Amino acid sequence: MHKHLLAAAIAFSCLSTAPAQQKFIDAKRIRYDGQCFVVKDKDTFIYSGAFHYFRCPQPLWADRFAKIKAAGFNTVETYIPWNYHEQTEPANVDDYSQVKLRECQEWIQMAIDRFGLNVIVRPGPYICSEWDSGGYPQWLMKYKPAGFKGNWLRSDDPTYLAWSRHWYRAVSRALERFQITRRPAGKPGVIMFQLENEYDYEGGSDETHIGQLKALMQQAWDGGIEVPFVTCWTKQIRGSTDSLLSMVMDSCNFYPRWDVDGTARSLTKLKTQQPNAPEMVMELQGGWFSENGGKLAEDQAGITAAQINNLTLFCIQNGVTALNYYMLFGGTNFGDRTPPNITTSYDYFAPIREDGGLGEKYRAVSAIGAMLKEYGPRLARSTPVEINATTNDPSVKVALRFDTTGARIFFIRNTSRTTAQAGEATIPGMSFHYDLPPFGSKILYVPKDMTDADKGTWLPKPVAELPEPPTAPTVRVTSAMRRYDDGGTHGRDAQLGVPVAAQGIWNSQYLTYTDTFNATADEGGALWIKSFENQPLLVRLNGTILPPAAGDSAKYFYPATGIKPKGNRLEILLENPGFANGGPMDAPRGLENVLLVPLIGKLQPGTMIPSGRQLKMSMAELQGEEERWFDHAPAGEVWQSVTLDGAETIQRKVSAGDAPKDGDTAKHLATWYSMELLLPTKSANEPTRRLLVDATGSGFIYLNGRQLGRFWQQGPQREYYLPESWLNYDGKDNRIAICLRPVNGVEALRAAEISPYPDRRKE
Repeated sequence: MHKHLLAAAIAFSCLSTAPAQQKFIDAKRIRYDGQCFVVKDKDTFIYSGAFHYFRCPQPLWADRFAKIKAAGFNTVETYIPWNYHEQTEPANVDDYSQVKLRECQEWIQMAIDRFGLNVIVRPGPYICSEWDSGGYPQWLMKYKPAGFKGNWLRSDDPTYLAWSRHWYRAVSRALERFQITRRPAGKPGVIMFQLENEYDYEGGSDETHIGQLKALMQQAWDGGIEVPFVTCWTKQIRGSTDSLLSMVMDSCNFYPRWDVDGTARSLTKLKTQQPNAPEMVMELQGGWFSENGGKLAEDQAGITAAQINNLTLFCIQNGVTALNYYMLFGGTNFGDRTPPNITTSYDYFAPIREDGGLGEKYRAVSAIGAMLKEYGPRLARSTPVEINATTNDPSVKVALRFDTTGARIFFIRNTSRTTAQAGEATIPGMSFHYDLPPFGSKILYVPKDMTDADKGTWLPKPVAELPEPPTAPTVRVTSAMRRYDDGGTHGRDAQLGVPVAAQGIWNSQYLTYTDTFNATADEGGALWIKSFENQPLLVRLNGTILPPAAGDSAKYFYPATGIKPKGNRLEILLENPGFANGGPMDAPRGLENVLLVPLIGKLQPGTMIPSGRQLKMSMAELQGEEERWFDHAPAGEVWQSVTLDGAETIQRKVSAGDAPKDGDTAKHLATWYSMELLLPTKSANEPTRRLLVDATGSGFIYLNGRQLGRFWQQGPQREYYLPESWLNYDGKDNRIAICLRPVNGVEALRAAEISPYPDRRKE
């Protein structure tokens, strides 16, 4: 049925060059106008937050949803990452056998049926999200046409569009039945479907962007999507006269930290360019991510409880009637899904913390949620009024909106981050007193017939204090079993110069390259080893770790003293630090060259690839990965017991300069540590727990056979969330395994413990 309506909408829009309004399949269920969304035939202020199911174990979803619902949200949003749901390459674009979307469907089902929340879905295909390859599967990269110039991903190249349609067809089929237009009357459902993501930042031509956007929208239509289409930071949508794109609305994303006032200009521009749609902020700052070598989110400036309150009320003051916090709950980048610069923790200092903990930011958004439950429809239909207000201090700003009853809604903001402000605001015919904390923001609601504004209602009203979280004793690990790893035993011929993605390896685990070779008398002065994108390498020759030659011009040379005429053993650990989540996301990974060359004299700047003998390498995972050392009890004499420090205080975060650099001189490519520990009997009010680690090196951490994430030498992260559903209680062992590669020639595990998280109310 909806395809016929689409044809009618296209015909209508072709009659005029003016921007058309979205044509709604079921306007009683979901529609919008230039003011707000109308859901189930009621004016609705969309109050939403991001919660990525792929960053949270499924048994914990209900806890996160309950906290979102309790805070007054009526909507929840998620990306849908292609590479998470189609991890194995299909046979062709018409093969959907490798698409596994059940987890996404179950998350949506829980949101709408158990918790009564509407849902915004954002299936990309590009999602950014500080997520591996921006959501693109690595197997896709092999289909890039030879000779294609520029960024193939996010383009309108026919081959790329064919695969994007493949993904959209699968997603649309999976989501079709959850749309609010297909649900029983009065029930929530999926209310928006986003095309692409922050396309303005990609660069490229309007023609290219329009080509992809139209292809995506058409496929979504063909797949049964009937709810409104949205974009964010995609200028080609605003004011479009195209028959398809004129039925899409664009939105803004804001991460201003303290510069809240700077958002007003973008909102004015959005309304001017898109008068037939409400002002929406698809991503309103809920915090910020943390980077390796930088600061954890909780230590960054401008993402406090005061800031999120100030920013939200300022957006409402400027006409926003639909907003979505990014993130409302951050979660964790489990496994190897992080890009090169991103921490395993995606805590984001969001209102709901990585472990589900709650603090002042949660109280702030809960207070706004309670306000919107009562006043949301009135705010959604309110209109701005120009006023000339005077206050006791220029840092206090006053704005006014009227709702449809004639009530006055005053917005009072303190722009000073350091000084509280109290005094009197005066406008012609009225005055009222205010009391604002540093960077405080409030609303004063004054009904139409009320002449004394000081008798009005101050909003948002404070919410109750949060309860004290449960606690439990710390469990210290005092010993571990250690085993060295110099490469896998089930290798295959490596295709040097060919990216590993084209060889069927799509993850970011360590790879080992090995060869046994003989050398003639005039060979063997050095090894020339070049990786794609200058991926970090660790080289071991005949049992000795080789330092690279000094100087940037010679960074690919490894002086190779001690080469024997026969039986030389070369082992190389290749680190894939992850795939970028933006820009060129198809950068190759793997080894380009491994040459045995003579080293004559001193290397000169600008040294080119030398002539030499190409070694024939075998490629494999680490032996510990092949044999799952992270998942079973150590056995055999190759495992050695080591004592860990049981007394030192383990830091939960370190700066890059202060990260410990001492340890054992490296003789192996990697070292595995395996630890066993018991937790007390599980209680009804169980605290959330974390792993604290003091170590030198970089690598991966595992809990009971599941990969928690990556450990980076430079920090800042030394604290790892242990999901309650992954832990064992009641006398059953928990196994923690850590695989470390040396950094600057040393590695060590010094200390580890499991302890409850600190009281999030105090952070």
